[in-house]
Amino acid sequence: MRRYALPFVVFGLLVAGCTGVPSADDSPQTTATESPTESPATTSPTPTTDDRSTTAYTDCPYLLHVEVADEHRAAEADRTLAYENLSADRRAEFDRARENGTLSMESLPDTWSAPRIVEYDGETYETVAATC
Repeated sequence: MRRYALPFVVFGLLVAGCTGVPSADDSPQTTATESPTESPATTSPTPTTDDRSTTAYTDCPYLLHVEVADEHRAAEADRTLAYENLSADRRAEFDRARENGTLSMESLPDTWSAPRIVEYDGETYETVAATC
């Protein structure tokens, strides 16, 4: 009976070692990790302050996008404007954006602050303003 006891003791010690029970000679080991020496580049706009202490994002202008709206989008729009009801400045902005697809602007007038449908010359156009 005694000759079978030794293999069970050895097996028990092996199992105990595999389950994470530390032995007397175990010491914590650390692994060196490399830390970056430079911070990653950022693409966020850089605010600048003018004489009036207001912040302007010069890296990121407002963009007014104008494109022909499909029937579905025109029917679901809750903000439709007739071209004739736009001010002279807003008509000029709309015309330039319509011709080029996009117009870069330094400030965003309230008229363009939300997506709108503009009816012009028998066509419906969707206008959307964006910035980064």
